[in-house]
Amino acid sequence: PPGTTIPQVAEVRTYFQKNWKPPQGMTEDLEYQLTLNPDGTIGNIKPLNEAAGRLLDASFPVTGQEFVSPVKGGGSPVIRLRLTPKGVVQTFLEAQ
Repeated sequence: PPGTTIPQVAEVRTYFQKNWKPPQGMTEDLEYQLTLNPDGTIGNIKPLNEAAGRLLDASFPVTGQEFVSPVKGGGSPVIRLRLTPKGVVQTFLEAQ
């Protein structure tokens, strides 16, 4: 049903709340589209704006590295990640 979410959305948010700090001089939100593999590793990271492309850094686990729990029933969910200059982390499920 619409509005259904998966635990990985909160897990991604928690990961970045713990591991990400806004770099000095950051002025705009960074937005990324993360595609997860069924085993919970990152399949693809797509920056959605120019600032996000410039700041794609060590905060992200390497592709193939353990990241979130495996996806129940398999599949490769797509999660939108927004990081703001004030350090707020937002995550949304875009596709399951």
